[in-house]
Amino acid sequence: QSCFYFMAAYCLCVLSISFFLPETAKERDPKALDMKKIKEGLLGAFRNSTVITCGLLMGCGASVIYLFAAHGPFIGISQLGVSPEAYGLLNFIPPVGMVAGSFLSRYLAGRWQPFKVIAFGIAIIVVFSSAMLFLSLLDIFNIWCLFLPMPLIYLGFSLVYSNASSIALSKASDKA
Repeated sequence: QSCFYFMAAYCLCVLSISFFLPETAKERDPKALDMKKIKEGLLGAFRNSTVITCGLLMGCGASVIYLFAAHGPFIGISQLGVSPEAYGLLNFIPPVGMVAGSFLSRYLAGRWQPFKVIAFGIAIIVVFSSAMLFLSLLDIFNIWCLFLPMPLIYLGFSLVYSNASSIALSKASDKA
């Protein structure tokens, strides 16, 4: 229950702070919430293959992260016999890859084309996901086989996510 109390307090804080933020829209559109205009904007986005492709890349990346978050504890605790406390501490390892991937994406931003960075990120994901699969098929699977590849998979997803979202936003007429 304390998680829900915290989230309620957090939401109230964010809501109250948002009232003090300046408006970022250059021009106010009185018909912005008109259902016909919203429908046209969504149809336009769904017709844009670049936006759809980038959205699918981002969604697949997010799904892998959620899958690991949801099933990792069952694998680590139930199947590999790690204590819940140790598993909780080990969960600090994968986000290191996400942070490193963000820095690497920033570094590569001016040096490589975004699609090349995405391809590099996908290659990293495939290599380390395949390594996890290969080790599990050989029945050489322990907690380190679960937690050492994950930061590198998260690193790859950071490269994909940051560049795919940038490309999608640049190709969308309605950024919202």
